[in-house]
Amino acid sequence: MGQKKDTIAVGIQPKVVFKIEKRTLLEQYEPDLILSAEKRLKLKKARYKDYLLKKGVLDTLQISTAKRKRLLKDLRYKPFSTELSKTLAELNFDVENH
Repeated sequence: MGQKKDTIAVGIQPKVVFKIEKRTLLEQYEPDLILSAEKRLKLKKARYKDYLLKKGVLDTLQISTAKRKRLLKDLRYKPFSTELSKTLAELNFDVENH
């Protein structure tokens, strides 16, 4: 309770701020298992770019509003859901055939 966590905040856009912990509890005991703060920040930025790309793709699909909302919710909270993966896979298949 008395410990204060050090965080690094970096933003891609003015309203997007990434917060990562400089030091984690596991790093204290097993430093070889944990990535550095810079590498974790780089991975977090890459995941966010992937999220924005998939969100843009879902916004342009010709699907019902309810399905779009459900897929966007899955993208946000369950990025590996089967329905989302199936929708994106079908889209990639259609693009390759044209």
